[in-house]
Amino acid sequence: HRRRRRREGRCQVKPEFLKVRSLPTPKWCLFAVALFFVIGLVCTFVWGLGPDRDVTEATIGLPLMIASIVFGVWMVGVEFGQKTLRQVLTADPRRGRLVISKLLTIIIVVTLVTILFHLIAAPLFSIGASQHDQTLSMEYLARTGASSLVTNLLYALLGASFALLAASMAGGMTIALAFFFVFAGALKAIPKAGDFMLSSVNVEIFQKIVGTELAGTDVEVHLVQAILVSAVWVAAFVGLSSYRFLRNDID
Repeated sequence: HRRRRRREGRCQVKPEFLKVRSLPTPKWCLFAVALFFVIGLVCTFVWGLGPDRDVTEATIGLPLMIASIVFGVWMVGVEFGQKTLRQVLTADPRRGRLVISKLLTIIIVVTLVTILFHLIAAPLFSIGASQHDQTLSMEYLARTGASSLVTNLLYALLGASFALLAASMAGGMTIALAFFFVFAGALKAIPKAGDFMLSSVNVEIFQKIVGTELAGTDVEVHLVQAILVSAVWVAAFVGLSSYRFLRNDID
């Protein structure tokens, strides 16, 4: 019985990976990240890393973050956008399992891609930096990679929950971009409450992982609180959107 359930779980995730491999949006996300990676590598060989290693953040960290948001929204919104959700649920009506499969796929893909690009960056960007008497330590890339992974997973999962709440890929993308690039900064400015906003605790986690000197910030870090607050944000949005999906009819 356990073996059958494990096989069913794998079978449920397999179609999601098939969509990732065959549909264009993940390929375009990967292409965009790779393009910025190459641009950053060329800039490193020609001009160096910049005074604060700005090249790596601008051409690896930021593109990976945006691609994670887009991928998270797409992963959940693709059936809404293509009007194929009813067929998917006809084949397997277990909505909860569908949501879990999509979230697992997001976690696996975002983790693998983030690690892959930082592993490739380690030797290549180091060689480019050495041409300008600069160094790019493996510790720096490992720390920034770990921080990037945390941010990318958080943003991808929240993006997925926005698409599920909106029951629309376009709506989910609009909400995600507005939330991360407009509302997050505004909410952070609220006295007292701003300390518990996702952008605030994300800065604390980032500083704890990479260190004060590399982060360029000197905020007071409450790591356990920051982790718990981040988990609550993700759990709240994923839980609310999943509840709505489980209860509402499919158009």
